[in-house]
Amino acid sequence: MTEILIRLTPTTSARMELIAVEPAGPFRLTIDHPARRLVEYFTSSSEALGRWSEIEAVLSGSRSRGDNSPSHPQGADLTPAA
Repeated sequence: MTEILIRLTPTTSARMELIAVEPAGPFRLTIDHPARRLVEYFTSSSEALGRWSEIEAVLSGSRSRGDNSPSHPQGADLTPAA
């Protein structure tokens, strides 16, 4: 499982979580935003991590990272949830 919090304002944040539902997939990306919860499924971890980067870029637009690098590590731990 890989999880991060993205600070949106001084008092609000969004949580992103990526897990493998089964060892070989599918992979579930969950975004808990103050306005809504978004859940997406992917057949490969690379598709899921690509989408993670897209969503993170949108959510963190107001607090630019400067280098545009994703916060998820390469080779993220996507062990199925127990």
